[in-house]
Amino acid sequence: MKNLKKNLLKKFISNAIIFLLLILIIIGCFAFYISAGSLSPLKEKLLRRFSVPLELVNSRPVYSTLVFKYADLLKFNAAQNDQKTNNADLASQALLLAEKKQEIGQLASRFDVQAAEKQLQFEYSEFLNNSESSKSSQFFADLRNNNLNEADFKSLILKPEIEIANLQTWFNGQASLNQKAYEKIQEIQGKINAGTDFGALAKIYSEDASSNILEGDLGFVESQAILPELLEKLDGMEDGQVQAIASRYGWHIIKLVEKDNQGRQNGQRLHLMQIFLKSAGFNSWLEQETKSFKIVKLINLKY
Repeated sequence: MKNLKKNLLKKFISNAIIFLLLILIIIGCFAFYISAGSLSPLKEKLLRRFSVPLELVNSRPVYSTLVFKYADLLKFNAAQNDQKTNNADLASQALLLAEKKQEIGQLASRFDVQAAEKQLQFEYSEFLNNSESSKSSQFFADLRNNNLNEADFKSLILKPEIEIANLQTWFNGQASLNQKAYEKIQEIQGKINAGTDFGALAKIYSEDASSNILEGDLGFVESQAILPELLEKLDGMEDGQVQAIASRYGWHIIKLVEKDNQGRQNGQRLHLMQIFLKSAGFNSWLEQETKSFKIVKLINLKY
């Protein structure tokens, strides 16, 4: 009985090894077929169907499914602008976009500023609100005609934009990376605390044309029109309070004059005064951070 069990176990192990070898051979043949020669319609169909790693960005794969989604997006953009395209250019541009998405995603993860679902929904709603109903309906109909949908729009367009904005906000909020801006903020806050008129300071320091001319008075602003990173901080402020807040665009020294609920559909409005200071150096910092990313090509897309 023991010998029978041993023989069955040996046979099972032997069959499992043979099965694994067959799987490895099939995968090897598939990889050789995909990587060898030019990209035929059948190969493209397989790469669209299966998530095949085309390259590694810092050891993380860029999959073929993502690259071809970007290729479809590029075709869509070209059609919207009556531009001609060719497959070779689309493939290289789509791969570059997928690389950048991977790089930005890794940086956002490193600094814990990934795009949250709440941000995606906010930006998506903003897009719909800023588009006429008929135009937005046609836009998404055209997307679907190019093998794309609303989820792809959020993932390929909105998510990278949000993560770039989050990285900009994070960068602007770092004293070590913005020493001159921080020194100026401290100087202005010192004068505010000493009793200097906020409007007078806005006229001197604000680098935003409208707030400079209006001595910092932005009037009543509906909450929906305020940058999410600012609104998050403003929600916790009391009337008359002044706070310096970093955004994707720079620094906002904001005075909350008052709040009311007389906006559209009884929505919240905020009467704000602002001194705005522009940021600098983000693009250089981003380039430096991604410069060290190691990219390893696995499969070349050749038409």
